[in-house]
Amino acid sequence: MALVAVPGEKDQQISGARKPVSLAKSQLVLFQSRKKFAFLYGLATVTGLFCLPGVFGALSSPNPDLLNILRMTLPLPIATLLVTVGTYILNDLVDADLDKANGKKRPIPSELVSKRQAWIFVVLTFGTAVILTMITFRPISIIVVSLMLVIGISYSAPKIALMKRFLVKTSSIATFYILCSLLG
Repeated sequence: MALVAVPGEKDQQISGARKPVSLAKSQLVLFQSRKKFAFLYGLATVTGLFCLPGVFGALSSPNPDLLNILRMTLPLPIATLLVTVGTYILNDLVDADLDKANGKKRPIPSELVSKRQAWIFVVLTFGTAVILTMITFRPISIIVVSLMLVIGISYSAPKIALMKRFLVKTSSIATFYILCSLLG
């Protein structure tokens, strides 16, 4: 990557790479890049809320007021969305060099977002998902989200790399989706 002096701008980079964005904007760019998949998994949790004892369990709780029902159910689809998008971005981080070589236009290989910004995004999404799940005060929800995190991290982690094992890859994706429904 060559650096050239441009009048009025110090050390302007001239190459195919884009100029990196701020940390705040990088978080939005990363979320936008994978939101359609995250919403699909979030929808599975919403469906699970109505098919399984989610909302109905909240209604039969000792305190079935609206605020209690919302506290027990609303954070769950949001937690699913955050775990899913964090998992996709983690996978993009691990595959960044391969994606760059193959000309992918995603934020990390195109250098619109730095790897450091992407790591911050992954930690924030995973951490926020855990906090949102803990707000429900339901141990089973915390266990399910923990399992989703284990699958998501194991899918991309270089030492484990479930994504490189054909049958295990398919099984882990299916299990993750089922856990999204069970979270409801």
